[in-house]
Amino acid sequence: MPRAALTATRSGLTRRCIGVYSATSQTSNSKQLAGPFDQPDGVYLAGLCRRRAGELPIIAVKTVVNKEEATKLVATYLRSLHVDETVTLTVFTDYTETHDFGWVFYYGDVNPLVSLDGNGPIIVDRNSGVLFETGTACPLSEYLKNFVETGNPNSYLGKVIVLNSVTDDARRIDAVMAIREYAKLSLGETKKCFEDCLDGDNPSIALQSVEDAETLGRRLTELGLVVSQYAEMR
Repeated sequence: MPRAALTATRSGLTRRCIGVYSATSQTSNSKQLAGPFDQPDGVYLAGLCRRRAGELPIIAVKTVVNKEEATKLVATYLRSLHVDETVTLTVFTDYTETHDFGWVFYYGDVNPLVSLDGNGPIIVDRNSGVLFETGTACPLSEYLKNFVETGNPNSYLGKVIVLNSVTDDARRIDAVMAIREYAKLSLGETKKCFEDCLDGDNPSIALQSVEDAETLGRRLTELGLVVSQYAEMR
């Protein structure tokens, strides 16, 4: 059975803002590979962008997308991939999964006898139209869990949190006690973190486990701090 490789490595760091439960990701210089094209209801392809070699390819659109528009975006992306000339990629629309965040699309060669390596399903965020590649190294459920938690299927929550800011009504004494309890820092070290944060810096705190980082992050958010939790890329 013939096989064709579709492989990519990914690296970098993304950060999840616990305070508002949203995710941000690194940006890098991108090269526009495809121009805009018309879609129903005024939705346009803003550009097929590849980050630095080996990093996650994305497609972005200007507005919320529906399933039909998301399918077109995936098809456009597949046409842009450089694969063996004997391979013709297609979206397996009968297997598309619908989730709260959007859709998961499966794809492969139009010839059922051709097996591809590395053709992990593609996630489309319904609220932004951004496409995210998953992979084949882990179960799909793990990629979906990562996407829900970090905004990227190829990252996972790490053990480091960052103090972004302290609100005026923050319960600072309770926050100091929480940091000392979970991070095992001295009183002086904890105070230094607060002082740096108040001075406009973003001090980081390393925890023993991902669970400790999540728990401390949520606790500090409850106490009036704006906290981010780093998510490490695969």
